[in-house]
Amino acid sequence: AAVLDNWKQLKNLGTPESTFPPAIQWIKTKAFLYPLKNLLFWGTGLPLGLIAVTGFLFSLLILIKTAIGRLKIFGWKKGYFRMGQSEISIMMLIIWISSIFIYEGMQFAKNMRYFYPIYPAIAIISAVFLNHVIMVIKKRWSLLPFRSILAVTVLIVLVYPISFMSIYSRPHTRVAASYWVYENLPFGSAISGEHWDDYIPFSLPVNGYIREKYKGIEFPLYDPDSREKWILMEDKLKETDYIILTSNRLYGAIMTVPERFPITYRYYQAVFDGSLGFEKIAEFTSRPNLKIPSINLCLTPPFARYGTISMKNQECPLGGISFIDDYADESFTVYDHPKVLIFKKVKQVDYLEVLGT
Repeated sequence: AAVLDNWKQLKNLGTPESTFPPAIQWIKTKAFLYPLKNLLFWGTGLPLGLIAVTGFLFSLLILIKTAIGRLKIFGWKKGYFRMGQSEISIMMLIIWISSIFIYEGMQFAKNMRYFYPIYPAIAIISAVFLNHVIMVIKKRWSLLPFRSILAVTVLIVLVYPISFMSIYSRPHTRVAASYWVYENLPFGSAISGEHWDDYIPFSLPVNGYIREKYKGIEFPLYDPDSREKWILMEDKLKETDYIILTSNRLYGAIMTVPERFPITYRYYQAVFDGSLGFEKIAEFTSRPNLKIPSINLCLTPPFARYGTISMKNQECPLGGISFIDDYADESFTVYDHPKVLIFKKVKQVDYLEVLGT
């Protein structure tokens, strides 16, 4: 009975009515569309994602066409309709991809990592489709265009995985931000940290780089909005010298449901537009990047929604082409390459008045 009660409790945490902090980010996400968008742009990368979707539809169409063709010839009589080994393999891949995507896509929690089991099947379907396209081109065109098209296709598909691997050639953003804090912020400063997220600075293997050099102040921003919460927050803000957001975990989720957090929604607006009396002094990112000399370009995908309040003043520090994944599914960036933002208090304001409480 205790186990069943625990399962029921866990199930209730993953509903639109839940107040469990990690669940807030999915309250307004669309079934199927939300995970499909994240898979296309980030899970596989857009080039391979488009090939995968096209390959899936192509394989499904061929399978249906083959079945209908055989049924027209042999009819429905038992024993006459048989599938070949390749057709059975394709059918199993389609069933595997469809069943997992449909099941996970209709769940309330839609973490991108829940869809990892379909990646191998997506790769096989894509390869089958590309092989068919290559064979058609090879038969109809001369050898030179065929080789050129193949080379260009391979290069385009490799752009995203190569750029994504560059994330791990740089220090973790929270570690880089911690070094910056020790080197630039006076010891003894009061630094905020948001509950349900990691605090910086981390203690580092450098003499004197221990987090106790600073005073940590916790901001309980996931708590339901109330006057009591913001009277407490007013005292904390008066004491705070630096606001540090170590990921988009809170402002990304909370900004999607202003009706639940009307004051906290205004708080983040005031942080980012400067009316709270703080200004941004540092930003740390580690985005997918393709180094190309003499180019400095940041590409932000369309349909971004998560944490987009930080978009208006986002920085593009790396040379080459960077793919802005700051607004992807939260779990895609928050662990290994979150955006870290540091704000410095430049003036004291009447916080309750600014926030309209």
